[in-house]
Amino acid sequence: MPDAAPGNLFWSGIFDMISKTVQAGIISAAQNHELHTQNINWTPLVSSISQTVHESIGAVLVEQSSSKRSKRRGKEPELNVDSDESDDDSMRPRYTSQPRKHGPRAKADNVRNVSTSPIVHVQHSDVEQSLLREFLQNKGLNQSAKLRIAPSHLVKAFTEDNNGGPSAETPEFDWFSPFTSPWNRELLFLLATVFKAILSKTSGLINEKWGNIPWLIKLIAKRLERVRTAYKNDLPPPPGSSESEDQKKLRIKQREERRLKNLRRNTRRKGTFDRRRDIIRERFNEDPGFWRQLKAIHEELGEAGMSSDDTETEEQGLSPKTVRRIPKVWINPAVSSLWESVEKIGRSSTSPHAGNSKCPRIFSGSMTTSTHTKAIPKLPSNFYDELWWKSQTRSDQVLLDRRPERALPQTVWCHPYLTILRIDTLTTAEGYCIGASFVGY
Repeated sequence: MPDAAPGNLFWSGIFDMISKTVQAGIISAAQNHELHTQNINWTPLVSSISQTVHESIGAVLVEQSSSKRSKRRGKEPELNVDSDESDDDSMRPRYTSQPRKHGPRAKADNVRNVSTSPIVHVQHSDVEQSLLREFLQNKGLNQSAKLRIAPSHLVKAFTEDNNGGPSAETPEFDWFSPFTSPWNRELLFLLATVFKAILSKTSGLINEKWGNIPWLIKLIAKRLERVRTAYKNDLPPPPGSSESEDQKKLRIKQREERRLKNLRRNTRRKGTFDRRRDIIRERFNEDPGFWRQLKAIHEELGEAGMSSDDTETEEQGLSPKTVRRIPKVWINPAVSSLWESVEKIGRSSTSPHAGNSKCPRIFSGSMTTSTHTKAIPKLPSNFYDELWWKSQTRSDQVLLDRRPERALPQTVWCHPYLTILRIDTLTTAEGYCIGASFVGY
């Protein structure tokens, strides 16, 4: 085994040796220059140097000891304070390197005194989400439980004359009516009131948002929406229905596939938005005027203004795969051309890239003219495609409320990948383009 780290006794000896060496050196120098040092008291200077050496080495030892302790504990995860509505246990932070045990947690694990927790970065909503999950499970309002349905005559009596009403002790929803119906709205209010009382009795929960009854009603309704969907999917088709059980399963499967496809598109759209943001950030100093204007366009369009790429073929290995560009039919082609040029420029070569290199891709245009995303309102008029704009109704044009035209950014430098179809001035002898602008296809 390797030798243990030096102890305090070892470092004390080092301190004394350094102090004596410094003191002997200064005294020797003083004796050799008596004419210039006979009126100088060297004792405070020696003490000061000795104390400085002690403090410096001591600080280094403390820092090293703290670093070793933090490495043994493991790096604490960074928590997202905005994920109040996360219901996925797999996204819960792990505070140790030991694997989590699967299966239901004990009640003691769901209640944590936040004020005395050794990890100060724990978000309060994480504890409250666990309490809400346990609360709904105890009430039988989870997907694995057999849901109770409110009798139709009780729902009718309450809706017409406010007679009776639901109970929070044995909650029975009218699962075939929206949560905004009188019966369901009353039951949501009762559940939110009971759950708020549970939160008030739990030590350390001080998040004001979780004490707001209307907010709790929306949160519980959103959580139960998933339960209701699963409940309806498990029911057989009603008698006399034109849809068989196999047809219903196929319809549910196709709907789930569409949901996952839209989720992937949203993920790619967000990735495009983040990638272009990184390009602007890293290239900003090359031409601040140009990239500042492009940054404004990027912020105005937002994630919804980005085009998602649809993978058409998935090849094996390093063979290139074809990616079909899904166009935004409402965006001016000049704006799309500008973003295409920015993508070709890419991020700075000096920027760090994590992971493996991306596989080569072949981009092809799509002939589709339909889009599932709505046009972003209040953009400059030249950001919208002119033909698309003319095809909109008068009411749609009023709601879009387009703003005065604003020129697209111009650049004072040339890049070999820039798509430039018009040059305002001549090219210099050095090969740099002055005043080149993007005008689209």
